[in-house]
Amino acid sequence: MVTYTASRANPVALAGDWHGNLAWAQKVIRSAAAADAGLIVQLGDFGYWRPDPSTRKYLFRVERLLAELGMQLWWIDGNHEDHPRLRVLPLAEDGTRPISEHVVHLPRGFRFTVEGDGRSYTWLAVGGAVSLDRQWRTPGRSWWPEERLTDDDIAVALRGGPADVLISHDAPLGVDVPDPRRGRWPEAALAEADEHRALLRVVVDGVRPRQLWHGHFHVQYDADLALPVVDGGESTCAVHGLDCDGSEVGANLALVSASGQRITPAYVTT
Repeated sequence: MVTYTASRANPVALAGDWHGNLAWAQKVIRSAAAADAGLIVQLGDFGYWRPDPSTRKYLFRVERLLAELGMQLWWIDGNHEDHPRLRVLPLAEDGTRPISEHVVHLPRGFRFTVEGDGRSYTWLAVGGAVSLDRQWRTPGRSWWPEERLTDDDIAVALRGGPADVLISHDAPLGVDVPDPRRGRWPEAALAEADEHRALLRVVVDGVRPRQLWHGHFHVQYDADLALPVVDGGESTCAVHGLDCDGSEVGANLALVSASGQRITPAYVTT
């Protein structure tokens, strides 16, 4: 299993949606580096887009900056990625999907270990979400049906048993996400999105994480999600949403410990 060692002096940086915004990605990467984070985990809508000059420039410049700073960027897929083009890339022996030397995609259901606080914590990656704006997008060019979680994705995610931290693009059903954009979308699209959130909730109830971090909704918030009673004991999952590019850096970036708990100060501006 892939392992990363974290501490208060060397935290994990979590980042919300970047949408291929190069200037924003560079700003957040530098802020994470200023906080001594050696690893950034990006929570989907990273910007793995069409094979055009803009995407190639974005990926090249992000890789170059990470190499200069001695950092790694691991990311999960959001809904706005070119999923077929991503999935034809080969997996490494450790189960990750390298994009370049310092940029690595974490497939759905991938687990890794973050060590710190005197113990090891299991992190689970579950990408995917539903595009509420699908009706305005072009299939095969700006929208792909592979954005959704499948039954196989869920089975892979559940196979490894409990996880301490779940990183996802979508939010599980049952969390009241303060989504200021919800009234803009067609009711049918909202219903489909909630169905997808219900699929993610199956994973959450199955692996029972203590911390969950996600993007997608373009809003920063914190909430508690009560998990089903098991063996007479109740538990709660702390759910955290991060904002997208163009927001304040501290809304898009969080520093966390090996257990997935937020570290204060939340970020360092550069």
